[in-house]
Amino acid sequence: MALRLNGATSGYVEIDAPATAGSNTLTLPNGNGTSGQYLQTNGSGVLSWQTLPSSLSLTEATATSTSGSTLNFGSISSSAKEILITFKDVSVSATAYLRFRLGTSAGLATTGYQCLSVYQGQGTSYDTYTDYNQFDAGNSTTAGWDGFVRLINVSGNVWYVSAQMGDPTYPYLMMINSSITLSGALTQVEFYFSTGNFDSGSWVIRYLT
Repeated sequence: MALRLNGATSGYVEIDAPATAGSNTLTLPNGNGTSGQYLQTNGSGVLSWQTLPSSLSLTEATATSTSGSTLNFGSISSSAKEILITFKDVSVSATAYLRFRLGTSAGLATTGYQCLSVYQGQGTSYDTYTDYNQFDAGNSTTAGWDGFVRLINVSGNVWYVSAQMGDPTYPYLMMINSSITLSGALTQVEFYFSTGNFDSGSWVIRYLT
């Protein structure tokens, strides 16, 4: 059954329910809102006026890993919901594995990772890690690794991690599928090798707020 509201002189506005209505109640907000606002539901039928963000801000930062044992992207906005980190020609001064950890303003998380790391080359192998995320293989001092790390906020402080790394001159491909629940908002990501220092590589981080 439709609810029809007739105009004062002509025409009408009609609200109709679906054939199977489901006995839903929508509670309208008190007031008209302001220009440009939209109606949002809380999932229980209560509607409210909300304002779209006036603009999105893209944050981008670069780094060159020519030395040192760690590369830290700190001061990530706590409002970031998706983060992309790309790197090119990364190498290490010793035989080692590239690792990375996520952290809050209180420090880096050193446990709680559910990391599945897969290596494809002359055969396929995999490992799991709980203290960090690690790319398996890729430990040659002569390699220049290219890849990306994508971080997606699932809900609250739960983050999903998808990462990939390879070298065009070597028949290797490394992939990571991981998740972790942090103790607070994500504000930093730190890369390091299991041993040795960075001796080359360029990095870019991008995220929207």
